[in-house]
Amino acid sequence: MQLARGCELEPLELIGIAVWLVPVMTLAKYILSQASLGEDAFATLVMNVFVVVPLLAAVFAPIHIRRLRRGLRKQLTQQGRT
Repeated sequence: MQLARGCELEPLELIGIAVWLVPVMTLAKYILSQASLGEDAFATLVMNVFVVVPLLAAVFAPIHIRRLRRGLRKQLTQQGRT
């Protein structure tokens, strides 16, 4: 698994991350400005945990799993198991 994690991200995956990051951060900034939560550190933390983290995980987790599977497939091919 350590070697599989070393597999690089493909350009399409990097683009997907960048494209998803912009609207999520824009949404977070909008929510903080509309609800005046920017001044309350606890409210900001709660908003980040319950809104931003799940939205980011919705894209980052599948990309990470895809990268791991690609790395494992590469290792199996190098070992002659497939």
